[in-house]
Amino acid sequence: MLVLFEDYQERQMQQRRFLAAIHGINLDKEMKKQTKKQKEDSAFMFGDPKEYEKMNKEERKKKTEEMMGKHKIMVGEVMRKKNG
Repeated sequence: MLVLFEDYQERQMQQRRFLAAIHGINLDKEMKKQTKKQKEDSAFMFGDPKEYEKMNKEERKKKTEEMMGKHKIMVGEVMRKKNG
């Protein structure tokens, strides 16, 4: 049964690639871009605490606000997916 499902998923992906290609989109390339962007935008990328010690209070506050903004966006997306 699992083999049938995996075959179905592969056929669906092939169909999506074909439809995307018709519209001039290289789906594999776009997926790689998306993955790279997600890694860059990760809200949970914390640096070395020693780096934060060197920052003044304004820089720390700005960094905190930036991280909280990313966190709120991520939580909002999760809630939208959850609520349908």
